[in-house]
This record gives sequence, structure tokens and C-alpha cells, in this order.
Amino acid sequence: MPIPMEPAAKFATDIALGKVLRYGAVLKDAGTGQIVGHLKETGDMASILSNLITSPLNIANAANPLSFVTDAIGHGYNAYQIREVKSLVEGLQLATNVAAISSVVGLGVSVVGFAVVNNKLRKMDAKIDAVAGDVQIIKKVLSELSISWGAMSNARFQTAAETLIVAEKSETEDRRQELAKEAASEFALLRNFYSHLLQSKGLFEDISLDLDSLYEIVARYTVSCMGVLQAEFMTGDLGSYSTRLDTIQSEYADLVSFSPKELYLARCDQMAPLNLGLDHESLSKSLSAFAATSTENASRIESYGTELEYLQNKNLSVSYYLQSLREHESDIVLLRR
Repeated sequence: MPIPMEPAAKFATDIALGKVLRYGAVLKDAGTGQIVGHLKETGDMASILSNLITSPLNIANAANPLSFVTDAIGHGYNAYQIREVKSLVEGLQLATNVAAISSVVGLGVSVVGFAVVNNKLRKMDAKIDAVAGDVQIIKKVLSELSISWGAMSNARFQTAAETLIVAEKSETEDRRQELAKEAASEFALLRNFYSHLLQSKGLFEDISLDLDSLYEIVARYTVSCMGVLQAEFMTGDLGSYSTRLDTIQSEYADLVSFSPKELYLARCDQMAPLNLGLDHESLSKSLSAFAATSTENASRIESYGTELEYLQNKNLSVSYYLQSLREHESDIVLLRR
């Protein structure tokens, strides 16, 4: 049975007019609140999102966030494709704020494969790996968990990600299941490590962690959540996937959300006596972009429940669903018919 789909560009005008609202990966009718579609990334859009810069802190002061999309397109596309992609990004309001552009998470959990997220992992500076041993809060958490920082390092993330990518490309069902379960286990451990760290009192206010390192901690937690979900999804067991999703949704927003104003004041109070030459405007913009990105990520993770309901209501298998999506060259919407 064909999966009903429409190009996302079809909804761009209604979004611009406020008739349709985007919440994470879900498109809703502004008047009725009814879900009209679930946004998915495929083809050119997936490639571009995988190349976008990771940290919102680096583009918080940008006058034109869309320029980062143009840079990400690179030289691999002709002029027509570039115009089409830019039009789609603008129309879906993905370039109207730093958060939507810099979000570590893509627009879908299971479309083009974990290679997109892994590409972002490789672009991280891994700065936190170099400074973790000097931050008292982190040392305390490591002691409580009886682990070394190596268990939470970027290298371990990349190993887990590579396992998941190999699983996606496996030609046999048994091997794919085996590797997906292995990846799920690895990402679950990483998620628990970073969840514990983010629950530490005073972590966000600790000025021994610069904002880049703090953002990297949150980004790694996000990636670990996505890794678990992607791996569970690939096993084809939607019941298990649903359980994981419920767990992550119940804690994600609480762990990563914060008031940029309150955090700004807290960090300023600690830094002022040290005469560090604080750039107040830059700090304010960076914290606002950081907070907005966390909110965007949380809304996208929350929206995956809609995708799950869609598959269950249509009685679609995971393998058939993924194959159908990969046959599309550009961003699409799954209609709720």
C-alpha cells in the first residue's frame, strides 16, 4: 500500500500565512489544531542538514542565518537546486531562527539514517574531552558513577554511531538486528551517563565550563537520545521503541531547558569579580540561541510520537516505511489521511 505523501513545499504558503504551524516535525492546522502532516528529511535536505554547523553559539550573532544554509549547500548542486532548497527552508521557517538551523537533531528520527547525526558528531570540537578532568562537578559525577571520562568521550559516541550505520547498511535481517541492539545498548549507557551529569546541581551556572563545553554536553546527551531511538526503531519493534520514546520524552525537556535571563545573571555574578572582560551582548545572544535550540530539540523529540501513531494506525512495517522514504529526493510530508 503506497504511503500518502506530499512535498513539504506545498505547505510553505500556508505556513507563511499562519494557517499551518510547525511544532518540531509536526505540521498543524492553526485553526483546528488538527495534524496535517509530519515533516521528514530526505535527499537534498538531509544532505544539507548534515552539513550545517553544530553549535548555535557560532551563529548566534549572525545577521542572516540563511547564509549558513547556503554555505552548507556547497558546490554539489546546480543553481536551480540551490534556489529550490533555499525557498523550502525559508517557507518552512527553518531559517528564521538560530535554533532550527543549529539543532543537532534532524527533522526525523528514522529517514536518512544515523549518518547525518554522526556527521555532526565528527564536526564537534570535542573541547569538553580536554577540560572535563578540571571541572569539579564532572569529577564528582564520574566518581559517583565509578567511571572515567573515557566512557563518555566523543570517541565512544563515534564507535556507537558507526555500529548503527553498519546496521543500517546490513543486507541480512539477523545481522541488522544484532548490530542495532548493540548500538541501542551503547547509546543507552551514554544517555544515562549524560542524564546523570545534566542533573548535577549548578552545572549550567559553573563558569569553569565555558558555553561551548556546556553546549557540547547537552548536544551529546541529545545525540545519545537519538541514537537509542534510531537503534530501537531499526529493530522493527515499535513497542520497544515506544517505551524508549516515553522515557526520553519524560526527561529530555527538564534536563536541557533553562531560562537564558536567569543563567545570564548567574554567570555574570560569578564572572564579574574576576575581571574577565565579559562581552555581555555576546553572552546574552549565545544563551538565547542555546535555550532556543534546546526548546526546538525538545519539541522535535516530542513530535516523534505522532510519527509512531501514524505507523501504527496505517499498520506499516518499519522496513517498508524506511524504503518508501528513501525513494524521495526532497523533503516530504506524511499526510494524516
